[in-house]
Amino acid sequence: MALINVIIERSEIRFSKPRYLRDRSNFFDVYDDEALIRDFRFPTKTIIEIVNLCETLELKHRSNRLAIPIHLQVLTALRFLARGIFQDDGKDIFGMSQVVFGRSIHRVTKALVIKANQFIYLPDATERIIQKQKFFALNGMPNTFALVDGTHVHILTPSKEVEHNYV
Repeated sequence: MALINVIIERSEIRFSKPRYLRDRSNFFDVYDDEALIRDFRFPTKTIIEIVNLCETLELKHRSNRLAIPIHLQVLTALRFLARGIFQDDGKDIFGMSQVVFGRSIHRVTKALVIKANQFIYLPDATERIIQKQKFFALNGMPNTFALVDGTHVHILTPSKEVEHNYV
């Protein structure tokens, strides 16, 4: 009887902590476009296009039978690139290990670099002139033919005592 009590006590200890499984099947039902733009910098339609683009390059890890779905790999990488989160913080959001999180970022970034020439280009000389005129007419910005979206970070200047270490 004592042995049965010990087994029951051990099983209660072992299973006393409830496990919560995240439903990762359809991430787009959880986020609306406003939240997606805030956290990933893209609306649903664009993220789906990026997922489809990455599917053509087969981001699946061939040796892992429990591979992370491509849409989660893309969302992981986009969140990392858009928000500059640390991998330890990001893995908690998506429920994957830091190693898998890092590999997902690497795979998606590599796929985007391969396809970058389809979407990123500089206009030719004639198009530059037209774009410069449009930018000037729209915003009064002279000699501007293209823009890059980015995040501006306020950097504090170092004090005079240590300034020579940074210059």
